[in-house]
Amino acid sequence: SQVFHGYERWGDTIANITMQRHGNVYSEAYSQAFLDSIEITQTLGRVLEGVELKTTYRRDSQLRRQLYEVARLIRSRNGRSAERDFFFVSIGGWDMHSNMKANLANKFSDINEALKDFVAEMKAQDAW
Repeated sequence: SQVFHGYERWGDTIANITMQRHGNVYSEAYSQAFLDSIEITQTLGRVLEGVELKTTYRRDSQLRRQLYEVARLIRSRNGRSAERDFFFVSIGGWDMHSNMKANLANKFSDINEALKDFVAEMKAQDAW
């Protein structure tokens, strides 16, 4: 589950903290941003709880896990009322000091396989 664990326990405290008014624009903005982030986390968590992908999606690499989450977010676009989304994924390990040719080949192979799985899922979702 992607929700804020302990929300039931801390919900009243969070509400009490964010309802306090201090007459300071920065404090008010921070309190509102904090409350908004908690509410968004809860809403997104509830939406993502029921999301199932259309394909059997492997998550055996960092990039695959990131693209899996992107695929889940895309799958939940109707539940999130999203017209457009922008996603960013990244992988490290590009600073190679030895065996560069073999290491690059492995890195590109991993990227290619992760993208194949992602494209297959997007096609299954009719999002490609």
